[in-house]
Amino acid sequence: MSTLKDNSLESFNLEVDAKLLTYLDSIPRFKAPAYTYNTLGYSYPIYTLIHEFGHYVTFNKEQSYLKYLPDSDTYTSVPKPGSIRDSLMVNYWNRYMDQAGIDCWMKHGYTYYFCGPANEFVSGYASTSRDEDAAETFAHFVLLDDKPAATTAVNRKLLLFYQNPRMVAIRQGIRENLKKLGIAPRNPTMP
Repeated sequence: MSTLKDNSLESFNLEVDAKLLTYLDSIPRFKAPAYTYNTLGYSYPIYTLIHEFGHYVTFNKEQSYLKYLPDSDTYTSVPKPGSIRDSLMVNYWNRYMDQAGIDCWMKHGYTYYFCGPANEFVSGYASTSRDEDAAETFAHFVLLDDKPAATTAVNRKLLLFYQNPRMVAIRQGIRENLKKLGIAPRNPTMP
């Protein structure tokens, strides 16, 4: 998922590798630990597409604005105050990125490694960045049936989406479309 233009949050591009379709009945093997990818038992392409759409709904102009970086003549997406990504940063990621967290991510190349508190992420992959945390949590928000109680950090992250009426409407639309395709949320498509 990426913006079509470097200086706009108006249009996004979703590129899908055709190999993704080879995983309709299985989950690909990764170099990372198996827990890193958690599809809730859904077909990997379905889960992946919902995850990638999670990037769009947490990066678009309703949730972010662009900031120009004159030194590099580029733009960067900045979360709007109160947005999902901003809430994740303020309530969680600022704490994860203490010196020990930074050292851990640097040691492991900032990717596919669990450096944050395990009980605060819906999956290992969510621990790799605030943006992946948002997308992974969005996928779980869409695919899990019940609105959780605010008893754990994971549940409080899920509730960030429930607190946003636009996200709730998006969730409902995705779930209705999945049902039209014969895919009932909480009835995983893989054994």
